[in-house]
Amino acid sequence: MRCILDLILAGLALGNVPEDDLRFVQDLGLVRMARAGGQEFSNPLYREMCCAPEHPPAASGANWSDHRTSC
Repeated sequence: MRCILDLILAGLALGNVPEDDLRFVQDLGLVRMARAGGQEFSNPLYREMCCAPEHPPAASGANWSDHRTSC
């Protein structure tokens, strides 16, 4: 599943990903067919969540935007 999301984030073709994996992320509602073809996140919030760092900053007053990864 992560491979599919990473490819969509990178704007790359999915290539030969297993059909079951693609169906899984579609059934979860994470991705959908894009108008121009290919896949896209079905909700902009999902894209933001996939771009979030693995370990968000502690509640020490750190600014979340300072720790974001670029997408």
